[in-house]
Amino acid sequence: LLYLPHDLPKSRFESANNWFNNAYRMRLEEIGCQIRTVFDINQLLEVDPEQVAGVYMGGGNTLRLIENLRVNDVDQLLVRWLNDGVVMYGGSAGAIIWGADIYTASEVRKHTPGINIFPETTFIACHYDEDSLNQVMQRRFAILSHTGKVIAIPEETGLFYNGTDIKAIGDKEPLVVEHESKSTLCLDKSNAV
Repeated sequence: LLYLPHDLPKSRFESANNWFNNAYRMRLEEIGCQIRTVFDINQLLEVDPEQVAGVYMGGGNTLRLIENLRVNDVDQLLVRWLNDGVVMYGGSAGAIIWGADIYTASEVRKHTPGINIFPETTFIACHYDEDSLNQVMQRRFAILSHTGKVIAIPEETGLFYNGTDIKAIGDKEPLVVEHESKSTLCLDKSNAV
């Protein structure tokens, strides 16, 4: 498993690496998986994809992440790996980039294309909490919902996409905004991911 804490100052790399290893190493070792931390995204160009089962991309500044991934076409490398069966996990910015546009990130000030892995136009928003959804983000969701659907993910939930279906896994249902109508994405309790 490759861990990419891409958007941290170098002074925080060691603490991020320690956090990730403490949180996941034991479970991953139980299933025969080792962790390799990659601090420079461009190092992915040198990685043998046959040795990669998954990629965990951390959060941070979404615009900086997508710009860094586009240098040397690392974004397209990740799409090839995804299409070849490598599991991708993104937290916060690392999740938002997989949608059609990263305008759902609060720090992004204009429409900026994401990697766009979904067959339908889908936008991913993270840290969704109905009580704290401000007017700016409500307007952004409304604008984007005219061209596709926004899936706003609460902290306690993640999405699983298998190339066909999007499933919500966790404790709270994500909000789906499409053509300004709101619904929720039902939680998948089957553990069939």
